[in-house]
Amino acid sequence: KKTSKLKYFEVKKIIENALRFDKRDTWEVSFGKVGANDLSLFRSKTIKNKTNRFFADPFICKAKGRNIIFVEDYFFSESKGKISAIEIFDDDSYKFIDIVLEEKFHLSFPYVFKHKEEIYMVPESSENKDVRLYECVEFPTKWKLKKIHLKDISAVDSMVLHKDEKWFLITNLCSSSIEDHSSEMHLFVSDDFLNNEFTPVCSNPVIFDSKKARNGGIFNLNGVFYRTAQYQGKAHYGKSFSLNKIKSLNENIYQEETSHIVEPNFKNNIASTHHFHIHENYYVIDHLKRKYKCET
Repeated sequence: KKTSKLKYFEVKKIIENALRFDKRDTWEVSFGKVGANDLSLFRSKTIKNKTNRFFADPFICKAKGRNIIFVEDYFFSESKGKISAIEIFDDDSYKFIDIVLEEKFHLSFPYVFKHKEEIYMVPESSENKDVRLYECVEFPTKWKLKKIHLKDISAVDSMVLHKDEKWFLITNLCSSSIEDHSSEMHLFVSDDFLNNEFTPVCSNPVIFDSKKARNGGIFNLNGVFYRTAQYQGKAHYGKSFSLNKIKSLNENIYQEETSHIVEPNFKNNIASTHHFHIHENYYVIDHLKRKYKCET
């Protein structure tokens, strides 16, 4: 009887372990078409995550007649992000392409931009203590390291834009030693992002506000730049975001004004949204919902 009882509890434990549920914060990415009057976020189509992974931080780029979304592709098994590509089509269908960029360290926030027919990416590589630039060799699957813009620095969610013959690198740093990347936005400037160094502006940090310093994307709409800014709730990372019209940007000053605030209420069962980007006819957005996943 003792043997039978022991086997029963051993089997019961095995079954419980096999069916153990773990509450995880799981990000998802959705996309939609830019409307004439509004974005209709509730109509956006959600891309299904791969097993034991999630997608976040989407940027979209149209090149060679293809609309490609680049995402952080986070692997739970490795506790590490890689950059993957997803193609979307006019009928709102999509196709997962593959992992297109992987390093020994964590990558996320794959900011993509064009310049003189070339395509570049500045993914977050804060785990490696740098800000790096990759050039696309074959769109969208092959990339090579072109330049390291900043070294020995803890910077996240970096973006590069061209305005009035100057290049600006917008990033989130922490002036203290507490590794808080959500309170300060810093600005660097260069005459040539490929050949010259980026230097910090004298007015850094140009934003010192935990409610809107953290970057969540940037885009040009009808000739006007808008910066997506994350809002961090109490013990709630990336709760919502604002869209901010950039009014002044030069070596001496950065000014923006908030035009829209987006709360996580455009889909059922989402708790957060912290990233938004537009390119031509499409927008991409991410959102978080808590899921129970079976652990084996």
